Amino acid sequence: MLTRFKQIRPKIWAALTFISILIAPYFGLAETLSINAAQEKTILILVLAAVLWVTEWLPLFVVSFVILALELTWLFPSLTQLGINVSEEIFFAPFFSNIILLFLGGFVLSSIMQKASLDARFAHFILRVTKG
Repeated sequence: MLTRFKQIRPKIWAALTFISILIAPYFGLAETLSINAAQEKTILILVLAAVLWVTEWLPLFVVSFVILALELTWLFPSLTQLGINVSEEIFFAPFFSNIILLFLGGFVLSSIMQKASLDARFAHFILRVTKG
C-alpha cells in the first residue's frame, strides 16, 4: 500500500498544482507581486509546465500542447486587453517552424523504417556493397 502511494504521490501533487494554477488568477496574485495580468498568467503557465515536466503526470508532448492552449486562451486575451498588438502566430511559431517540422518528419520516417525493418535491410545492403 505504501509503495502504491509513493507511485501516485507525484500525480496527486501535479493535479493539485494544476487545479491551483487554474484558480490562482482569481485570488489577486498580480496585485501582491505588482505585475500585470499577462505577466501573472505567464508565471502560472511556467510553473504548471515545470510541475508537469518534473512529475511526468502527462506525456511531454501533451504538456507542450497544454502550454499552447493556455497561452491562446489565457495569455492572448490578456495581452490584447493591455493594448499589446500580437497575433496568434507568435504562439504557434515554436511548434510549427520549418526546422521543427523537418525534425518531426525525420523522426516519423525513422520510426516507420524501423517498424518495417528497412533500417536493417539498408545496413546489410551497405555492408554487402562496401564488403565491410
